[in-house]
Amino acid sequence: MNRIPPRHAPFTPAWRYGLAALAVLAVLAGCSERFPGMDAPTAGPAPAPAPAKPALPACLLPAVSALEAHPGAERVDLYWAEPDGWHNRENWVFEVEADEGAGFSKAHEGFIDVPAFCHFIEPGRGVNYRVRMVEVNASTQVVEISPWSEAVRGESRRLEDSDLVEEVQRASFRYFQNYRHPVSGLPREGIGGWNRNMCSVAAAGMLFFNLAVGMENDWISREEGLAHARQTLEFLEEKADRFHGMFPHWLHGETGKVIPFGEKDDGADVVETAFLLSGALFFRDYVGEDASETASVIRDTANRLWKAAEWDFFVKHRSDGRKPLLWHWSPRHGFGIDLEIVGFTEAQIAYILALASPTHPVGPASYFKGWIGPGYGHPRTRMGVEMELGRETDGPPMFYTHYSYLGMHPGVFRYGSKNYFEHFQSFCQAQIRWAERHRPELGGGIWGMTAGLHPDGYGVQHPGSDNGTITPSAFLASWPYAPDEAETCLRNLYLRHARAFWGPFGFRDGMNLTRDWYSTQYIAISVGPVAPMIENQKTGLCWKIFMRNPELRKGIQIVRRGRKS
Repeated sequence: MNRIPPRHAPFTPAWRYGLAALAVLAVLAGCSERFPGMDAPTAGPAPAPAPAKPALPACLLPAVSALEAHPGAERVDLYWAEPDGWHNRENWVFEVEADEGAGFSKAHEGFIDVPAFCHFIEPGRGVNYRVRMVEVNASTQVVEISPWSEAVRGESRRLEDSDLVEEVQRASFRYFQNYRHPVSGLPREGIGGWNRNMCSVAAAGMLFFNLAVGMENDWISREEGLAHARQTLEFLEEKADRFHGMFPHWLHGETGKVIPFGEKDDGADVVETAFLLSGALFFRDYVGEDASETASVIRDTANRLWKAAEWDFFVKHRSDGRKPLLWHWSPRHGFGIDLEIVGFTEAQIAYILALASPTHPVGPASYFKGWIGPGYGHPRTRMGVEMELGRETDGPPMFYTHYSYLGMHPGVFRYGSKNYFEHFQSFCQAQIRWAERHRPELGGGIWGMTAGLHPDGYGVQHPGSDNGTITPSAFLASWPYAPDEAETCLRNLYLRHARAFWGPFGFRDGMNLTRDWYSTQYIAISVGPVAPMIENQKTGLCWKIFMRNPELRKGIQIVRRGRKS
């Protein structure tokens, strides 16, 4: 990159560099307070030669804007607008400085790789904050910087004056509001190792539930929420790759092209699409009869996406008479993965929507001879907890009870002697007792196993098959099933471990005390269920709206009729 000559070089009139150089000179003038001795260029004779100094980075990057400071329990949460072009520049990162009365100094080690930061400070102390963006090279050396943002002031709350439930709910929502892709509005796959253009289709469905929660709690305005939903739905219809009406697991947030999840997983993902469409239909109903143009676009686009899904294409007729849906289809490999969607897992919503489709429905046999099959459940008593649903002897991972049930109330389905809500309550009790008996290092009152990151990668933890990893979303999104135990766990986890792995979007993905490990990462589908499920316990918002949905009710009625027959 061409640079303005060093300030010790012979003076050259500005006109020699053109208008662009004048703009750069003006920005450089704004950087002088960060670099003592670096004054704004002025006209005049050249100074005497001086010993060469290391070149200082120039303020050539766009400035950070819209910096906000929000009080939290013994911490301040900072959020700012994502600079233009940041999503395509993986080497653009941030630095945060804090001034507690003795001048600004760096508030963290290294760099911040998202437009948000959490700073733990003693309650009652006002702190000024400012942020800048920096460009680093492969050796993490700073090569360019932006001017500092305008400073904002923040102050933390005392723990006893804080509502931790509201704080974790709002922080989770902010992942979808503050870390969405700027072009598509889609939620990014994760933080800490994922490309900034990689977006999650499953989490896109969770986005719509989170938007409604944010609007109802006045965290965003109705206009903001509707605009975000419209942006995402229009992108999905107009730019995103689809295969027989189904979306892939990952989408590029700028181009809409599929990002392969695996060698043969480069096309349709039925389960991820089901999560997406359940969210779109929910939000269509949440908007209701709103007469605005944006609301009309939301309703119409959601309907077209819903009707385009070719569920019947994915039915596999097996020689034993079963007719399950298959999870994947590839434009290059067809049904090469040949993975059946069978229960009991997180995927029930796929069958309910497939049964209810107005254009490409599947028959009831796919549900009763596909989703339900051998191993769907078996009676057992473990650790004093009676369970019937599911294959796992000591109880399943908790995400089975979350993804399909952000809007679909589990109490409308039965298996054995209990409805699913009651089964899910039993699963929580099994996890609580497992942690009490087998994980003394947790110190009591902490529990929660599901799919997520652990010290050796990514995997699924559940009672009887765990390596000591606790994933906060497991208990946070189970709030309706065990509200007292979840609230106790939240308080214990925050008091004992918040400074180790709480960030601007709530707890990071997991911790394992036997390995002295705390995750530094977030995953969208772990964060996504938290705010909606807590809201379901508080007000029933998502369940109330989606359970009135005519398509969902149709699918549920088909299941109920089939069960009776």
